[in-house]
Amino acid sequence: MPGPVKSTPGIFTTATGIINTFVNDTIGCITGKVCHLAHHKQCSTIISWDVETAAHWLLPRELAKHAMSEDTQDVNQVQHLQDLKYFCPN
Repeated sequence: MPGPVKSTPGIFTTATGIINTFVNDTIGCITGKVCHLAHHKQCSTIISWDVETAAHWLLPRELAKHAMSEDTQDVNQVQHLQDLKYFCPN
């Protein structure tokens, strides 16, 4: 029988740091593109289309498609919660 597996916490900490840096860099790039789009459109507000466009420019095809699917689900959920709040005030 094989012996017990030894866990090395340093590997997990390093991996977490790398993923955190990757996510922060990706969000920073998307934010920069969104700001560029808003400036180009001479608009002081951003809409979901701006975020979707920036994500499609920066992310690989399948990853962008998955991100937009998650985005749509989140927007629908927020809209549903707002509708409930409107119809069922506390």
